Amino acid sequence: MGVGDFEGNVDLFDAFARDWLGWDGTRKWRSGDDDFAILGTHDRMKQARPGIRIRDYHEDWELEDIPFLIEGGHLEAVARAVRSFVQSLPP
Repeated sequence: MGVGDFEGNVDLFDAFARDWLGWDGTRKWRSGDDDFAILGTHDRMKQARPGIRIRDYHEDWELEDIPFLIEGGHLEAVARAVRSFVQSLPP
């Protein structure tokens, strides 16, 4: 899995940070083969609610809606960390 698979992930977290006061609906990034996804909603109060979905099509199992909370004011730091991580991946 190369960096190209994760560049959209950087865009997603940049959008979370840009709209830290909230957004409507669910924002989503998923890997090319759809075995890993990050989804995000916002309560329009103070918290972003990203969640993770992991699938294994070969073994036929799925973990969905594994949530975690990020305070709106911390989204910029999280976006920087995601960008740094993705840039550190081998080509």
